[in-house]
Amino acid sequence: MKKRVKKRINIGLDAEFGSSCTALTGNISEGGIYVKIACTESVSNIRPGERMNLALALPSGKLLNLTCKKVWSNKISPDSFIEHIGVEIINPPDEYKYFYHRLRLQNFKWQ
Repeated sequence: MKKRVKKRINIGLDAEFGSSCTALTGNISEGGIYVKIACTESVSNIRPGERMNLALALPSGKLLNLTCKKVWSNKISPDSFIEHIGVEIINPPDEYKYFYHRLRLQNFKWQ
């Protein structure tokens, strides 16, 4: 298994794929996001490597539009309505980087 390079922060933020699919973030890193979505035909058909738009609702209430690439996805069972998806953020905007680094400093622990 490939070792993760980026530090992840567990956080539950609302998000939206396209215009009709709601999601909930599980964790974020500087260059990626793990989300849980209610499966719809359009999202389930997106293959790894394909681009998608993700609107992330920041705690301030502002929507941050991100262009992402689907890296992986799975369902706990074939009948599940929830799909777990890992996406890579393509050219993360400065506002996202600032938000992530601010959270990282707030969650810093001496090892």
